[in-house]
Amino acid sequence: MTILPPPLQTAMRLIEEHRPEEASAYLLGHLHTHPDDDRAWYLMAYLSRNPRQRLTYLRQCLRANPGNQMAKDQLDRLIGKETIQEKPANPMGTVKMQDRPATVPVQHGSTPPNATRRERSRTGSVKGLIRFLVYALKRGGAIAITIILGVFLTILIINQTGQVDNSVLGTIKNQVDQLSYQGYYSSMSSQERMAAKETEVARRAEEAGLNLPDLPRNILWTFRFLTLNWGEAQFARRISQHLTRLESDNIRDIILAALPNTLLLMAAAYLVIFLLGIPLALYLSRHNDTFIDRFFSFLSPLSSIPSWVIGILLVLIFAVQFQLLPINGMLDNFPPATNWGYLAVVARHMVLPVLSIVISLFFQLVYTWRTYFLLFSEEDYVELAVAKGLPDHLLHRRYILRPGIPYVITSFAMTFVSFWQTTTALEVIFQWPGIGYTYIKSLPHFFGESMFPGDLLVAVAIVVIFAYLLGFLVFLLDILYAIVDPRIRIGNDENLQLKIIRRHLNKMRTQRWERALRTTGNHPQQQRRHLRIHFRSTWKRLWPRLKSFWQDLVRYPSAVVGLAILVLFILGSIYAVIAYPYQESGRDWYTARLTGQPRVPRLAKPAWTNVFRKETLPETIILDSAAGDAAKEFIDNPEGSDEIILTYTFDYPYGDIPQDILVYYDAAYEVKKPFATVTWVTPNGMEYIFRGGATETLAFDLKENISMRRFLQNNPEWNQWYDTDKYNPTSPLWALFAYPNATTAFTQKGTYQVVINILLFEEENDVDAELILIGQVYGLGGTDFMRRDLMFPLLWGLPYVILLGLFGAVITTLLALIVAAIGVWFGGWVDNLIQRITEANMILPILAIAILIHVIYGINMTVIIIGVILMNVFSTPTKTFRSAFLQIKDALYIEAAQVYGASNLRLIFTYMIPRVLPVIIPQLVILIPGFIFLEATFGLFNIRSMYPTWGRIIYEALQEGAMYGSPYWVLEPLFMLLLTSFTFTLLGSALDRVLNPRLKKE
Repeated sequence: MTILPPPLQTAMRLIEEHRPEEASAYLLGHLHTHPDDDRAWYLMAYLSRNPRQRLTYLRQCLRANPGNQMAKDQLDRLIGKETIQEKPANPMGTVKMQDRPATVPVQHGSTPPNATRRERSRTGSVKGLIRFLVYALKRGGAIAITIILGVFLTILIINQTGQVDNSVLGTIKNQVDQLSYQGYYSSMSSQERMAAKETEVARRAEEAGLNLPDLPRNILWTFRFLTLNWGEAQFARRISQHLTRLESDNIRDIILAALPNTLLLMAAAYLVIFLLGIPLALYLSRHNDTFIDRFFSFLSPLSSIPSWVIGILLVLIFAVQFQLLPINGMLDNFPPATNWGYLAVVARHMVLPVLSIVISLFFQLVYTWRTYFLLFSEEDYVELAVAKGLPDHLLHRRYILRPGIPYVITSFAMTFVSFWQTTTALEVIFQWPGIGYTYIKSLPHFFGESMFPGDLLVAVAIVVIFAYLLGFLVFLLDILYAIVDPRIRIGNDENLQLKIIRRHLNKMRTQRWERALRTTGNHPQQQRRHLRIHFRSTWKRLWPRLKSFWQDLVRYPSAVVGLAILVLFILGSIYAVIAYPYQESGRDWYTARLTGQPRVPRLAKPAWTNVFRKETLPETIILDSAAGDAAKEFIDNPEGSDEIILTYTFDYPYGDIPQDILVYYDAAYEVKKPFATVTWVTPNGMEYIFRGGATETLAFDLKENISMRRFLQNNPEWNQWYDTDKYNPTSPLWALFAYPNATTAFTQKGTYQVVINILLFEEENDVDAELILIGQVYGLGGTDFMRRDLMFPLLWGLPYVILLGLFGAVITTLLALIVAAIGVWFGGWVDNLIQRITEANMILPILAIAILIHVIYGINMTVIIIGVILMNVFSTPTKTFRSAFLQIKDALYIEAAQVYGASNLRLIFTYMIPRVLPVIIPQLVILIPGFIFLEATFGLFNIRSMYPTWGRIIYEALQEGAMYGSPYWVLEPLFMLLLTSFTFTLLGSALDRVLNPRLKKE
């Protein structure tokens, strides 16, 4: 790299610090003594705001160095293709204003110079419209080709095992069977009927193209799917039963009936986000570090949570707990009185899903837009507009929103792309009759243990619809780019990317020449010595920066709290990996079965919930006579059977009853089993006797041996609170704990006794018994429906969260950042290739295709997640970063860095990427929870992990209806996910303030 003189170094630093006046002063002083320094003249040209003065500086630059291609390019932009009149350089270094050229040659096909202003305006408008239409056709054609190739490759992959062919053949067989049911073959014998049906199936199969070779057949399927010629569904009734007033078996009718319902959710949610988000982001950008700004920054993690997770929380609050809104569906069970009444019904059912979408996107977009608007809100021209007294609405619209509108459009449009993937899970939660729920119902083996084979024709058709919708959104984004972003040239104008390539080729040739002059001594020992010296000098410069960065970071309480929680997470991950080996723990979690002697409650709440209760729930009480927990008495009866009396005494301070009361016998006998009788003694002296029968190793369940009819007859007041409902009756164990003739249900607190009388029929018999009162709370995490301790998966999921969330998000963000910067800087075919890959990834529903591939080939979920993470590099982050880099690439300090010979890598990694570091922080905040929830989202698509991750626990809880009976089963892993998101958000907030100098406090 060329070593600059001190004045130029100082000028470069001032330019990077946005102090152009002081930089101009240093440059003029340098030019007074060095009038032949073309680099200084070039910098003066870029610092100048006056076009005529800039023209003069560029001419002086070319006089000093006629081979400066960058100055020639800039001069061409100012005066066209006129001939540059070379004049002797001024020896004193003073600047003389040059006259503009008298005439400018007229290009072929342009408007004559003597044309009127109206004619020139009309001609320019027509040409601009033609160029715009040509650009739109090119972009539309490229997107259409992407969709065609993507659908063809999807069908080619899926049909490798003949799935599409089998689905088409199955539909044909169903059609022929329908003809048979309608009596078409009634006049034939059974053998003739069978032969006729086979002939008809073969004929229709040949007409459908099933007899074609592989490649033509797949091309035919592609053409039919792209032209919406999908035929009939094989299991139409089962797939479309959630769609009201639909009696057609045609796949197109099924999808077109579901599509408007999905669009209704999207339109309502995004309208709210757009109308409220942009004004709020503009306001926060001008009032950063205020209470409201910190409040919305604090709420930004809510938008990092998928909409279906927020939907679960909203259902638990507003539908299950308070019963204010409907739980699911689009309509009530009974139709309204009038057609207008449907509007109110649908609106009530839309509240929760729309609110879920808004919360999952609103704070994210506001936080991202606010961060980007902040780059413009403190520019000099904004401060000048404020000083002039410009109203806030004009200031926001003209000076902040206008330069940032491409980024706003990009980020907002990218949320549409992600919406089509997340809405599928949301529709499953709310059972909303849209295309997402229809897609899930068309997949094989989704509904529990049933062997539903699925209907892949419907699934592939929905994939095509997704591709069309995403393609339209990308096309709309490109058109809006061409309208609002002046850097994007369309039509016959010279492409900006070609200019960038030409400029860089000339600069690279100049750099090679300069390096050839500078290079001396290429001996390997000298190179290694220079490398060591370079490393030491780099570390000496880097260490103070790292130390200063750490000191700035720990000044913020949010960073301290976030780091503390993260350290606890890491320590918990290490403990989980050591205490619970991966293979063994995962296998035991799903293969272990109950032994018939449960000691752990089912669907228990965590024990710490008793802290917040007025009346505590019972914990499990285990009393074992073999361990000395009971008084054991032997009675030797010479005239009859010997007897053992076991007396258990325990205090019961709880306000509710146990789940179960069990007795486990451990009897030693040869032939005849001992006989036991159980007596329950309450604190007020009431006794209830149970005939226990023969003692075995199996459990004796007191609940199963209580006759509530007799208790209700003896205590008629109990009928006021005891419910004998067939589906949800009151537990019979209340008979052992309730007060006699009590009008309300509350337990007798005090000392209870259980006396077990055991008759022995053989000599040297012995019996021990274990009395277990299975409570309603257990441990720190509670239990699931299989009585498994939920604390185990909560701990075991920590390493998975750290690996998948943190590293997945960081790697994706960094790769997307580098890819976007390289594409913007080099332009040309490099940027085109990156954009085509990104568009293909955005247009094609990768998640839906991955689900189909898993269903057909059974690929491991971890492989699918890794693939989705890598594909996410060429997705929303790349588009978002690219829009930011387009704003930065033409900045003054970038051009200045080119003047003193900075290499491409230095320009990208030193000048461009650090500029968008504030944008990286919101991106990480968005991505980390998204990757964490990715595995849980896959669970809703029936892609399961065989290890107890948080997402897997949530999926099982939803499958077992935990929201309506055991919400802790769902809430605890959700809380851990939210805590993880909150942790990284706290760190992100502190990093935002440390890395973004505009947010640093004085």
